[in-house]
Amino acid sequence: MEVAGFAWSVTCGRVAKAFCLVNTERQPSSSLRSIDRFRVKNHQEQTNHRKNLVICSHNSVYGTMMLSRTVAIVTGGSSGLGAATALYLVKNGARVVVADLGHGHENFLKMAKALGVSEQELTRDGPGLAFAETDVTDPTAVEAALDLVEQKYGEPVNAAVNCAGIAVARRTLSKKGPHPLDDFAKTIMVNTVGSFNVGRLAAERMGRREPEGSDGLRGCIINTASIAAYEGQIGQVAYAASKGGVVAMTLPMARDLAPYGIRVMTLVSNACIRRCLLLSK
Repeated sequence: MEVAGFAWSVTCGRVAKAFCLVNTERQPSSSLRSIDRFRVKNHQEQTNHRKNLVICSHNSVYGTMMLSRTVAIVTGGSSGLGAATALYLVKNGARVVVADLGHGHENFLKMAKALGVSEQELTRDGPGLAFAETDVTDPTAVEAALDLVEQKYGEPVNAAVNCAGIAVARRTLSKKGPHPLDDFAKTIMVNTVGSFNVGRLAAERMGRREPEGSDGLRGCIINTASIAAYEGQIGQVAYAASKGGVVAMTLPMARDLAPYGIRVMTLVSNACIRRCLLLSK
């Protein structure tokens, strides 16, 4: 599976920059500026760090070095944005567990083939890629995926990327009647509750890691939202609400986890990136 160059650079480049925050010291984080231990002391230092983040983008040697220290779980990682992220991370030295529903395993094997990894090799301890059948709304399944990370790579995750999600296109009221409540609830459950479920459980594992650097960083949680969170279109009421919830929980979660040295951020994708990914299939 290959991803169009533009989508690869834009989407995965942003994720790579986010991952680089896990292992670099005193990087600025807008969601943490109010917390003293993460505050950048002066404007010049902050400006310099922002310039340094640029080199974490696609094909960056620095980005590869940072990603080689990353142990990640990527939900929804067998297709779309999740697959692009997982492929990028593994190609740049990260160790990844793809957590997705069972029907995603076939796509996962195609990913492995694209990386030159055979199905037989996946059962051994060599390649930094593994699959865990996971429903992100099920705490037991998520715990099992996190256990797999530790069993395969010998250490807890220091990065969690939430890409699992669903979209329902239905108006609040149409000729078919009112929006089905079950569809609305399921969308919220998968997109919002699922992201929180993975985030809270991954954070607990990250908290077991030894802190790195002078700021005591232990990990990074990256959520995926959508421009629909700010400007949902007709028929997107459930999807927009679910992604709005993801955006809204980012700042308080970052504040909750800052004392543990865990960063939280959310990427807001747009239709252009999604179209590029669809065209690349």
